[in-house]
Parts: sequence; C-alpha cells; structure tokens
Amino acid sequence: MSNALKVKDVARILNCSESLVRTPAMLAALGAFRIGKRGIRFHHELLKAYIARGQLGHAEKAPISDEGGSRSDLTDRHGIW
Repeated sequence: MSNALKVKDVARILNCSESLVRTPAMLAALGAFRIGKRGIRFHHELLKAYIARGQLGHAEKAPISDEGGSRSDLTDRHGIW
C-alpha cells in the first residue's frame, strides 16, 4: 500500500481548501511531488512532520496598524480589490 496522499486527502487532514494546498508555498512546505503531467501527491511522513512542526494556521499576514486607516487602505494593502 502506498503512503502517497492526494490533494483532497491533505486538504481534509489539514481542514483547509484544496486550492490552499495547491499554492506554491504549501506544495514546497509539504514536500509535494508530481505524478505524470498534472498529478500532485504528498508523502504521509512529510505531512505528519509538517503538522508536528506546528505550522497549521500560520499564514503570513501584513500587520494592521491602529492609525485610523480607512477600509480601502486595508483592502488595497491585502489585494482584496
């Protein structure tokens, strides 16, 4: 039995979306590898190591100051609009 996991399996384990798992940063952090042209797989051991390092939910966020910035400043800073 193979210990390679699919994107759907990893997303379920990490309780996040499949699109988040497919981001370049997550692919690198989880040690993803390709099967054929489009298939992405993950080693179960590397996923367990990622979870053990405690990196779940630690996406980099820009600090928000309390200097009275407007709502449009926040959306522009974070690329929402």
